[in-house]
Amino acid sequence: KLSSFLRRNMFFLKVENSFYGTLTEKKWSEFPISDKKDAKQHGMGLINIKNVVEKYDGAVKWEVREQTFLLTMMLKNL
Repeated sequence: KLSSFLRRNMFFLKVENSFYGTLTEKKWSEFPISDKKDAKQHGMGLINIKNVVEKYDGAVKWEVREQTFLLTMMLKNL
Protein backbone atom coordinates (compact mmCIF):
# COMPACT_ATOMS: atom_id res chain seq x y z
CA LYS A 1 0.00 0.00 0.00
CA LEU A 2 1.35 3.43 -0.91
CA SER A 3 -0.04 6.66 0.51
CA SER A 4 1.02 10.29 0.83
CA PHE A 5 -0.13 13.42 2.60
CA LEU A 6 0.92 16.99 3.34
CA ARG A 7 1.27 18.40 6.83
CA ARG A 8 2.22 22.07 6.96
CA ASN A 9 5.28 22.36 4.72
CA MET A 10 6.18 18.66 4.89
CA PHE A 11 5.39 15.91 2.39
CA PHE A 12 4.98 12.39 3.79
CA LEU A 13 5.20 9.22 1.74
CA LYS A 14 4.21 5.99 3.46
CA VAL A 15 4.80 2.46 2.16
CA GLU A 16 3.17 -0.54 3.82
CA ASN A 17 4.23 -4.06 2.89
CA SER A 18 2.99 -7.29 4.44
CA PHE A 19 5.46 -10.05 5.21
CA TYR A 20 5.46 -13.54 6.63
CA GLY A 21 8.04 -14.71 9.11
CA THR A 22 10.14 -12.65 11.47
CA LEU A 23 12.34 -9.59 11.21
CA THR A 24 15.82 -9.77 12.66
CA GLU A 25 17.30 -6.58 14.06
CA LYS A 26 21.04 -6.18 14.62
CA LYS A 27 22.68 -3.40 16.62
CA TRP A 28 25.03 -2.62 13.73
CA SER A 29 22.22 -2.22 11.18
CA GLU A 30 19.64 0.54 11.10
CA PHE A 31 17.19 -1.64 9.18
CA PRO A 32 16.13 -5.23 9.82
CA ILE A 33 18.14 -8.05 8.29
CA SER A 34 16.47 -10.27 5.69
CA ASP A 35 16.01 -13.94 6.57
CA LYS A 36 15.73 -14.94 2.91
CA LYS A 37 18.19 -17.48 1.55
CA ASP A 38 19.80 -14.85 -0.69
CA ALA A 39 19.82 -12.14 2.01
CA LYS A 40 22.67 -10.21 0.35
CA GLN A 41 20.29 -9.41 -2.50
CA HIS A 42 17.62 -7.93 -0.18
CA GLY A 43 17.39 -4.79 1.94
CA MET A 44 19.69 -2.57 -0.12
CA GLY A 45 16.69 -0.57 -1.31
CA LEU A 46 16.01 0.70 2.21
CA ILE A 47 19.54 2.06 2.52
CA ASN A 48 19.27 3.70 -0.92
CA ILE A 49 15.92 5.28 -0.03
CA LYS A 50 17.35 6.62 3.24
CA ASN A 51 20.37 8.11 1.45
CA VAL A 52 18.23 9.91 -1.15
CA VAL A 53 15.73 11.21 1.41
CA GLU A 54 18.54 12.54 3.65
CA LYS A 55 20.26 14.11 0.62
CA TYR A 56 17.20 16.37 0.34
CA ASP A 57 17.09 17.11 4.11
CA GLY A 58 14.39 14.56 4.84
CA ALA A 59 14.03 11.73 7.30
CA VAL A 60 13.04 8.07 7.21
CA LYS A 61 11.29 6.05 9.90
CA TRP A 62 10.37 2.38 9.89
CA GLU A 63 8.23 0.25 12.15
CA VAL A 64 6.49 -3.10 12.24
CA ARG A 65 2.83 -3.60 13.13
CA GLU A 66 1.86 -7.24 13.32
CA GLN A 67 2.89 -8.67 9.92
CA THR A 68 3.22 -5.29 8.16
CA PHE A 69 6.45 -3.38 7.55
CA LEU A 70 5.85 0.39 7.41
CA LEU A 71 8.32 2.87 5.93
CA THR A 72 7.58 6.57 6.25
CA MET A 73 9.58 9.23 4.41
CA MET A 74 9.32 12.91 5.30
CA LEU A 75 10.50 15.62 2.88
CA LYS A 76 10.25 19.37 2.70
CA ASN A 77 7.44 20.42 0.39
CA LEU A 78 9.06 23.15 -1.68
